[in-house]
Amino acid sequence: MVASYAGSVGVAGTQLTFALTAALGSNYSGYVRVARPSVVDRVVQHNFVPVTFDGDGDASATATDSGWTLTWSTETNSAAGLESVYDSLTAAESAYCQDAQQRLAGLSEAQVPLASIGNTTYVTRASFTASKATLTPLATQTWGEPAMVTTGAGNVLSVNKLISCKGRNGDHIATTGVTTLPEDNQCTVLTQRSLDLAWAELTLTQRTAFLSSSVSLTPGADVVRSTGVDWTTPIPDSSVAGSAVTINAHALQTRWNDPAFAIFPDNIRGVHYCTTWTPAYAYWWYTVGAFAL
Repeated sequence: MVASYAGSVGVAGTQLTFALTAALGSNYSGYVRVARPSVVDRVVQHNFVPVTFDGDGDASATATDSGWTLTWSTETNSAAGLESVYDSLTAAESAYCQDAQQRLAGLSEAQVPLASIGNTTYVTRASFTASKATLTPLATQTWGEPAMVTTGAGNVLSVNKLISCKGRNGDHIATTGVTTLPEDNQCTVLTQRSLDLAWAELTLTQRTAFLSSSVSLTPGADVVRSTGVDWTTPIPDSSVAGSAVTINAHALQTRWNDPAFAIFPDNIRGVHYCTTWTPAYAYWWYTVGAFAL
């Protein structure tokens, strides 16, 4: 059992700085400082608030002060930091946008290996918004929007709810001599990939339970924006009608060969941007969210 933890822990783009001395069943008296660059820097008093520990020593708590509510969790004795399935699905995000670049433009692994596509992952929306996908070298840009979820096991975890990818449109990549699709696939194919990755992690019991719920998780048509500002403005990630959940994919596409975009700078022409559910969030819907409708 780990009896104390002090320092900082990164939680999906948010840095929690805290001084925690706790054993199983004890309370934590002190503070938690919540900081996201250019977004928030706030100290939340956390006095005599019960800290809950699960069976393997993971700590979680909720504190409210001056209208701010903070729910946090951390693994005090595990190198992984998340439940194993969430770990696996979160790990898939590290190459998610490179894979998205291949899928959207129809790139073959033989011509454009996944490992040859660069990527930068950002921790704030502002820094991600200012970034641009590049053609030479071919490189994507990634940002994840965090959310707190309570898992089927009762753990409160921070996972990325949405993942945003900036890539190049296929007709621009084709100018380098590689084979691409005549028209890019739409962002909805990435939604389906997230669902597929999550489904593959479900046990037979979990699949049976979900199918018995009569809930459907269906990729919806792309919600297409015409400017970067519009695309980086959040939209509802899904819509619910009864037991039918339609997942929205947020898109921006400026084809390189479209005369309408000829007057734009080269780093704005020929782009294809997508935002959709992460595999981890899709897994949460399969195992928890579907049963709350």
